Amino acid sequence: MAFRIQVRRDTAANWEINNPVLLSAEMGYETDTGYLKFGDGQTDWNQLDYFTAVGETEVQIQYSGTPIGSYRILNFTGAGATLAPGVTNTVNITIPGAGPVGPTGQVGPTGPAGTLNVSDVSGTVVAAATGMQFLGSGVSVTNTGSTAIVTISPPAGTDSIYNSVSRYRAYNSGGQIWLVSSSTVYTSVSWTRAGNTITMTRNNHGHIVGEGLIVRNVNVDNEYCTIITVTSNTFSFDVSTTSGASSGDEGAYSMGFTTASVTASGSTIVGPSGGDAQLLSMMIATGTRTGTTYNLTLPQSSKNGAGANTSVNDIYFPVFRAQNLVAGTIVNANFTIGSPYNVMVLTGLPSSDSVGLRLNF
Repeated sequence: MAFRIQVRRDTAANWEINNPVLLSAEMGYETDTGYLKFGDGQTDWNQLDYFTAVGETEVQIQYSGTPIGSYRILNFTGAGATLAPGVTNTVNITIPGAGPVGPTGQVGPTGPAGTLNVSDVSGTVVAAATGMQFLGSGVSVTNTGSTAIVTISPPAGTDSIYNSVSRYRAYNSGGQIWLVSSSTVYTSVSWTRAGNTITMTRNNHGHIVGEGLIVRNVNVDNEYCTIITVTSNTFSFDVSTTSGASSGDEGAYSMGFTTASVTASGSTIVGPSGGDAQLLSMMIATGTRTGTTYNLTLPQSSKNGAGANTSVNDIYFPVFRAQNLVAGTIVNANFTIGSPYNVMVLTGLPSSDSVGLRLNF
């Protein structure tokens, strides 16, 4: 007489509800799916993996690049999910949305419907796109299975490092004012050119019209410019040439100081509002004079100036020297400081000759 063995069996739903613990090597069979599980004497049914026969393949499922498990069965739920046969050995999964259906991927299921919101660093939506394209000489795309890997890195030999200290002429009309300052250098900035006008793109830059820049690698290099137009994510300025490339993505710049109310007897130095700059030193050629004093007004800022300069205790007074630029002799000059504490009155200067004033902070 032949022996017959009958395996424990039930529907997949009932197995999940009852959730028994199978003995070691005990089999459980799903009558509606045809799948098997083998017990280990301690793990309940729902936590056991299905038995995988030789030649069967599991699919790794990832969320945002993080694996969440490997499965032989994928169950798509939801009122909008539909399945249809695709090419050999594939199934198309369609998940409709509010907008037009997106394009079918080159390999794999149909792309999701509608658009994908793209936001900048502040969370502001800057585009609603149906596709994404990565540009730049340092961008490369590879794949691991069905996962695209986008790598953004500076191309070899083009990762320039710029000096954060700049010397530049901020005024040139009758007299001259040269400034030396340090500031954060922003690199890998994209730009376009129309004539001699350069437009740079940097999201939420915070700059305003009239502020000074030291620009690098935008058809000119190490040139002092002032901003003429702004939007929230772009700003424009004029350079000294109309030749060269019409665009690029490796521009750089740092913020500088500007001048105002310049005469032979005084001037005002203005710090940037959207930057982090330190005024280090100055050289002023006054031009022909009609008095013995020079009033120098500095920013009242320890971040975008030469010191706080709000009281007698936080005046960052300079090391000062004056020289007669006509006679070539050193002038025995001095300066006084009072309220307002950011105004330095330089005294004892020649009454007519142009004077060179050097101040180191």
